[in-house]
Amino acid sequence: GNRDILLLAASYFCMNYVFYIFFNWFFIYLVDVREFEILEGGFYAAAPWMVGAVAATVGGLWCDRLCKRIGPRWGYRIPGIVGLSLVAGLLFLGAVAEDPHVAVVLLSLSFGCTQLTEGSYWAASISVSGKHASAAAGVLNTGGNVVGGIGALLVPITAEAFGWVPALATGSVFALVGVVLWLFVRADRPLD
Repeated sequence: GNRDILLLAASYFCMNYVFYIFFNWFFIYLVDVREFEILEGGFYAAAPWMVGAVAATVGGLWCDRLCKRIGPRWGYRIPGIVGLSLVAGLLFLGAVAEDPHVAVVLLSLSFGCTQLTEGSYWAASISVSGKHASAAAGVLNTGGNVVGGIGALLVPITAEAFGWVPALATGSVFALVGVVLWLFVRADRPLD
């Protein structure tokens, strides 16, 4: 019931909405919308995950350095805010890009920025919860995974009704909501 853990879980929900766009729909989007051949689409569908692996490491190191330099309140917030802001912009730019290869690059970078935020979410959760870190991790993880079913339904329904640009843009909206939620997280106030 901690306010900061609930805010983190809500923001993580928003970030993972974008994660699940890639997890559930990216390959289909590449083949059906961007018209890549199946093997080529499979190759390009792996690109976000490779970018994400690097970005997760960079984000964790960045978060640690910021926390040491400026403290936990903004040390956790900055990677979350910057990462999700980039997610929103890159996702939209990738959706509207004319060239399919440029779209793959922009969308892969967008996904990478979701992973840039991962360290901040988990470290802030541990910082706030202290000896209750296991319970806090459960709340955070539930917030992040319950969205998988929502996105799995909302994205194709939106794509069918309005097209793939608006469907992907829903992820940009969720990312921006996640940014706003980060502004209220106080990871410098651990539980008693």
